[in-house]
Amino acid sequence: MDTFRCSAASYVSPKAQWHCGARPVGRGGFGLAASKPTWRKASTSERRKMVVEEVRHQEEAERSAKAVSLAKQRQWMRWKGLERRKLSWRELWEMEANNISFIIRATYDVLPSPKNLNQWYGEDPTCDLCPIPANLKHILVGCKTSLTQGRYTWRHNQVLKSLAAALESKSNTINSLPLRTTNSIPAPTLSQKERKGPITALLGLKPGN
Repeated sequence: MDTFRCSAASYVSPKAQWHCGARPVGRGGFGLAASKPTWRKASTSERRKMVVEEVRHQEEAERSAKAVSLAKQRQWMRWKGLERRKLSWRELWEMEANNISFIIRATYDVLPSPKNLNQWYGEDPTCDLCPIPANLKHILVGCKTSLTQGRYTWRHNQVLKSLAAALESKSNTINSLPLRTTNSIPAPTLSQKERKGPITALLGLKPGN
């Protein structure tokens, strides 16, 4: 496979990178991309990693293709400039079921907002405080009436109060613990002759001088 065909194929599927190497990324041009071993020259661990990346790439492509055809669940594909949040299994186990449900439904914009209720059941989509259709973004940060009345500030302060209470409780718990006692090692006691020994040796004098 020549250079042009390898470069074109590597952009279509990561499988071609196994034989052709890494595709160029950025403005560096050909030959300046990060080195990546080919399948023939890769070790066992590197081949395992390449297979995992290929499977992950295919699953992500299928998930994105399916999300495009959905009306609500594809909303996350339009997000730009947002910080990604990765939840580990440990964090999921420690979270309450209501919090997990809210995070997942808010991510895919399937919470029962007035606009979604209008789409599902034909209810009134307007906001209770202003005549604008109330979607999730409008309820959380976009209602000008809520901003003017200080509702967002009140919500922000309630979150800070919860954080302050949790920090104060943790601080009181730590401060109530008994102090740790360390076993101190006594300093060695030297006789007068032993104390003078290193000094006389340093000065090049004999012990009798």
